[in-house]
Amino acid sequence: GLFLVDTTPPMTRITSPAPGDTLAQTVTITGTANDSLGVGVDSVWVSVDGGRSWHAATSTAPNLRTWEYQWAFEVSGVRNIVSRGSDALKNVEPIKKGITVQLRNYAPEIAAVADTTILEDVPFSMTVSATDANPSDSLRFFDNTPLFDIDSLSGSISFTPRNADVGEHEISIYVTDGQLKDSTNFNMTVVNVNDPPEAFALYLPPNQAMVDTLNPELIWRQAIDVDPGDSVRYKLILSLNTDFSDTLRAIQTYDTTYTVPDGLEQAREYFWKVYATDLAGETVVSQSPFSFRTSDVATSIPERTSGIIPTEFGLMQNYPNPFNPETRIQYQLPKSGYVRLVILNMLGQRVLTLVDEKHPAGYYELTWDGRNQSGNKVPSGIYILSMQSGEFSQVRKMVVVE
Repeated sequence: GLFLVDTTPPMTRITSPAPGDTLAQTVTITGTANDSLGVGVDSVWVSVDGGRSWHAATSTAPNLRTWEYQWAFEVSGVRNIVSRGSDALKNVEPIKKGITVQLRNYAPEIAAVADTTILEDVPFSMTVSATDANPSDSLRFFDNTPLFDIDSLSGSISFTPRNADVGEHEISIYVTDGQLKDSTNFNMTVVNVNDPPEAFALYLPPNQAMVDTLNPELIWRQAIDVDPGDSVRYKLILSLNTDFSDTLRAIQTYDTTYTVPDGLEQAREYFWKVYATDLAGETVVSQSPFSFRTSDVATSIPERTSGIIPTEFGLMQNYPNPFNPETRIQYQLPKSGYVRLVILNMLGQRVLTLVDEKHPAGYYELTWDGRNQSGNKVPSGIYILSMQSGEFSQVRKMVVVE
């Protein structure tokens, strides 16, 4: 008998896209295949690089009469799409010319970000989003600011602004697919939140030191306040007890040193600590209290009082007076009580509240540096120093000079 051998391969044809089309996003390549002279179509392959590499198509009708291939491209440029089929006898269709298409890379689109106001020292987070018409594109984010670093993959921003960041910042966020990019611009305002003075320590005399004077100079480190324009006022407490249950002296000053003028005795131990308060009333205390002991031969300048506890109320005249830049103010209480010490101008308007709290009996001293409640220097002129404690009240006249 006569046997015929099938040596005819299937024939394929691309039906979409059309030659010359400009493609974007994910593209479905479709086509037809037939093997009218043979055993039928066994497989269809598609190449999107002119035949250098091949990908299996999916049948959309029996025997691959119609087929498709999903293609997501990553780069732009011109591509040649080719199809070929084979049958069960491995007859393979010769490579044809195929069709030429133009691949288009669309620029990513970043979402607009509205102007944003955030608080210093408060954690902040947000995510910038972007889209790309080319689904296979890999997007990367970057920014133009030292304020934060955006996550390059997710577009998330997470940071805690510090005092140095207070103010307005012009922010640009960019997204790129490796070829094209988009950007959004917005203002980010960091609002100052008052920071308390930073921790500080006592300095001299060294803790538990023995001193040979009844007028020791007490020195402490400066308490730094990072807020612009803020000033720090100190309050030194001197006591006979470790728990500061009594107060020998409580002085307020802008300085970091204080010389005890009187009131100390030989061969006794004293304890002291310092509070630092800013204009907003935020207060910190020195890291640990210090103590010192006066020796049994310690000497002093002549004392103006014969005992530690005064016998009467008193507001002494400030010294020096007139003064510039600062003056010393002393007052005394024969018994525990609420004390209010304020400075007024000649119109009776309050310039500064020096003391507004309860005091144990004792001698007190503070320094006024000629600044008002806002920390600004007052103009030269006459000012009234007023003290009230219970039924006691007294005023003194002070003169600030240039």
